[in-house]
Amino acid sequence: MAETKKPSQKKLVVKKKRETVRERADKSTKKADKTPRIRKIASSANKTRGRVSVALNKEFTPIKTGNSKVGKYLGKSKRTTPMYFVESVQELRKVSWPTRKTVAKLTLAVFLFSFFMATMVQALDYGFDKLFKNVILK
Repeated sequence: MAETKKPSQKKLVVKKKRETVRERADKSTKKADKTPRIRKIASSANKTRGRVSVALNKEFTPIKTGNSKVGKYLGKSKRTTPMYFVESVQELRKVSWPTRKTVAKLTLAVFLFSFFMATMVQALDYGFDKLFKNVILK
C-alpha cells in the first residue's frame, strides 16, 4: 500500500509582548499592596484622627447679616483650618514613598558621589597650589 503523506502543520509561535516600565511598576505595587502590620495600626489610628479632621474641616459663618456689602463679606463661610494645610495633607497622601531598601541605596549613592567630588576638588586644589608655588612664584 502506498503511504499517504500528512500535510505538515506549522507551529504557531506566539511572541510574548514585552513589559513596559509602567506595567512592571504597576505589577510591583500590586505585590506590595499587602499592608504590613504597622500600616494596619496606623490606619486604626487614622480613624480617630478622621473624627478630629471632620470637625476641623467644617465650615461656618461667623456673623449672619443681611444683604448689605459688609454683610456679604462678613457672612461668607469660613473654615476652621486653612485650605493650605488641607491641600498639603491631600498631596502627601498621593506621594508614593520609597522602600527602606531604596532609601539606603540612594543614600549610599549620595555619600559616594560626595566623597568622590570632595576628593577631586582636593586633588585639583593641591595640584594648583604646587603649580602656583613652583611656576609662578619662582
